Amino acid sequence: TFGGTLFDAILSKVLRTVGYLNMQASINTLVGELSNDNPEIAKCAAQSLERIAGAKAACGEIVKVCATNTGEQQEVLSNALRWMQRDIIVDELESLMSSGESHKVKEASRQLMAELGGSSAIQKMQARQKNIGTIHKDRTGSWK
Repeated sequence: TFGGTLFDAILSKVLRTVGYLNMQASINTLVGELSNDNPEIAKCAAQSLERIAGAKAACGEIVKVCATNTGEQQEVLSNALRWMQRDIIVDELESLMSSGESHKVKEASRQLMAELGGSSAIQKMQARQKNIGTIHKDRTGSWK
């Protein structure tokens, strides 16, 4: 059997190669490796997923997985988003929070945005809260 270090090194190399070869059929495998215990493997999977699918689509895939999981898994998946193009990821999460196909997708997007943090994510969350307050006031005529 392979030792953990040798196996991890080989797997990291394979995941990078999959990304460079743009192997579309490997997207599900890459998504599965995002939660690998070894952060280097998870990072290689995230970067290859982004390279193959693009940051926006990769973010969508991660949100779908997150919508079906909770707690620790969401934290792990938010790490994968940190290894991608942050501005695109923040914009996509904002878009999914407001127009996601289901409540679970919207909630997963919100939680990932909170986990992701950073100034752009915080600004988007604050703007969203302000917008929600304005919509609520418009409907009721008062701030409740």
